[in-house]
This record gives sequence, C-alpha cells and structure tokens, in this order.
Amino acid sequence: MPFLLFNIQEKEARCVRVLQALNDRGRRIIPSNMTLKELDELRKKTFYCPICKEKVIFRHGPKVIPHFAHQRTSTCTAAKTNESVTHKRAKLQLFHWLQKQQFPVQLEKYFPAIKQRSDVYVEDKQRKLALEFQSTVIQTDDFRRRSEGYKAIGLTPVWLIDRNCLKTVLPFTYRISSRFLPLIETFPEQEPSKLLFYSAEQKRLTILTDIHFVTATKLIAFPQDIPLHEASLDHFFLNRAFPPSTLLKLWLKEKRHFRLASYPVYRRERQFRKWLYEKGFYIEQLPAAIHLPIRLQHKMNVPIWQWQTKLVLNVLHPLPIGNTIHVNRCVNVLLPFVNGKDPNIAREVFREYMKLLTAGKWFKRKDDNVWLKVRYFRFYRYIEEAVAGDERFMRHLAQEMMNDVKRKLHE
Repeated sequence: MPFLLFNIQEKEARCVRVLQALNDRGRRIIPSNMTLKELDELRKKTFYCPICKEKVIFRHGPKVIPHFAHQRTSTCTAAKTNESVTHKRAKLQLFHWLQKQQFPVQLEKYFPAIKQRSDVYVEDKQRKLALEFQSTVIQTDDFRRRSEGYKAIGLTPVWLIDRNCLKTVLPFTYRISSRFLPLIETFPEQEPSKLLFYSAEQKRLTILTDIHFVTATKLIAFPQDIPLHEASLDHFFLNRAFPPSTLLKLWLKEKRHFRLASYPVYRRERQFRKWLYEKGFYIEQLPAAIHLPIRLQHKMNVPIWQWQTKLVLNVLHPLPIGNTIHVNRCVNVLLPFVNGKDPNIAREVFREYMKLLTAGKWFKRKDDNVWLKVRYFRFYRYIEEAVAGDERFMRHLAQEMMNDVKRKLHE
C-alpha cells in the first residue's frame, strides 16, 4: 500500500533535507508517493542532490517524511534552507495535486540563472508559475528579491501563506501579521488585492480577495474556501469583489467601533489624538467622510483615519466652495504617510479617496487631476449625530456605487 505521507506526525529533524534526489542513472526520484516496499529498496541505492550533485543519504520511517539528507558539512544552497515540517508537507501536497491534473510540474526546481529554488514549478497553457509556500514571516527585501528573480526569467511567482497564520475574527474579518503584507504586491495593483493561504493539515485553499485593511493587522476581505481536490490552478487568479452594499455594511461596523470604542491609546495614536484636540476636535465630531475604505491602505504607514483626518482638516475642509484642488497638492500632504514615500502610490490613494468624496457630493470631478469643491463637510456636535450621519452616508455611498456599476454595464 502507498506510504501514508500526510497522516503521520513528523518530528522536526536536525539535519537539512531535500525531498528529491537523482539516482546513479540521473533519474529524478521523489519518494513521497512510493510504497513501503519501494522505500525499503531505496535504502540500498546511491543518490545525489540535483543541485550540487553531492551524495545524499536516503531516510524514511514511521515518524518522518521520506527525504534525502545532505551531510552536515555540505555547502549546497539547498542545504542552507532548513524548512519546517509543515512547509515540506504543503509543497508535497501541492506537487501531487498538480501532478494529478497532468500539468508539467517539478518539485524543488532550481534555476541557476537566478540561484533560486522554487517549492513547486508548474506550467499551463498561458503561464509558467513558481509556487512558494510561506509558513513564517518574510523580510520585505527577501520577498522582492525572490519575486523579481522569478519575473526576470519569465516566471509568475505565486505565494501561499500557511493558513495557521490567518485568524478569523468575524465573518469576512481577519487578522494577519503585517509582515505578510508585501505578498499582496504579487498581483497587479489595478486588480482587487489578494492573499492566498493553504492548510497542509486540512488540505484546503483559502483565497482572500478585495482586501480592505482596517488597521495594519485587521482586514475585511471576500473569502473563498476550497478543498484542494476541488480546486484548480485557475483559482489562484480568480478575482471576486464585494458587492458595494456588503462592503459598506461591514465597514459601517468598523466606523461605529471607531466612534464608540473606549480603549487606551499609545504612541502614534496618542500623538494623533493630541493633535486632533489641539485642532479643537474629538473623534466623535469628525465628519462621515473620514474613516472610509481604501483598497490601497496596505501601502500606508498610519491607520486609515489618521491620514484621512489630516488631509480633510489641513487641506480639503479649509478650501472654499467653488475652488479647485489639484492632485499634486495633496500628494505632497500624503507622501509622509506612504510606505517608501512613493508619489505614484500617494496619487492613486488620493484619487481613490476623492472618488468616495465625489460620490458624497462634497466634490465634483473636473478631470483626472482636478476636483471642484461643491459642499462643506459637516462636523458633528454629539456622538448620536455622528453615528446617524455615518449610517446615512454609507447607505448613500452604497447606492452611488451600485449606480456606477450599472452605468459601466450599459456602456
């Protein structure tokens, strides 16, 4: 009977391992899908690392994934990466899943031109993909270097995060370490943002699309939860977005929490509240135009309400009715709040925000760079007024967004 690879509880091994090797004829051997009898036969044979060609030792047993171990003194690049058991199990499952679909697929394929090894390499009719499973946080520089390396040789990197790194707070609401945020950059910015997760224990994909960050670690997203045997490669590239009414209903709860929550504040939030007080305002008095969902919020280095408040109070609110505002003026205001101080990101964030303010009838769009102010912002006196005002505006915004969708469908 086949070796029960994924039902065993493997202990962390001290040696560094690879999941495949070359036999003395140069044939690639992947023992994870072999029977116990076949595995015992492998003990009698000689194997070599497919990357460094050093001799490796075959090991297997009731509590270990079948693997090939380098010598401790090895200088192989593969031997320098000591992956977790979860990591190895995940990439083996993904490899066998793609094998069953008869895709050209390779496990731990090494690319000499960029000196990188993908967890799984696969081709379909349209793309060449390098799949990477990530069970620990990744440094931004490492992620970008590895992603750009794959792109330089014509591959599309696809990053999957260990599902254990994602915490479900409420339906459509999740928490994740902010250190995973660079993985969102894998997909084009003009598409709904996306994060891919995989559970090796449950053999399930979880795909979050149309992500809107509330804080650096809390997000609202549209989920798709798919058993691996029911999934296809195309699921990695599907983009499903919230209906506007659903997104804004979820966001209204966040706005209410922002208005009503009583909790201690520290560091930058404390400084922000002090700045707001010096301006003569409290959180409950801010207009409904503040704390609105922005798709590119993960590119910002402060909470969404902080930069929106400073933009409104310092620039947009003092602007007289009938005057225009140019995107470049506001880019300079937003730039300190953008990761990497990228003016292109600041420009896109401002345009996204102005689209919401235009729907709220505070501004009228003249062209891609200029807006005309047509109405003043309303600042509230009491918390009850603020909560009611938020509800009215979010209902109005949902209707405007639905009308916009309908207009686009008829164009």
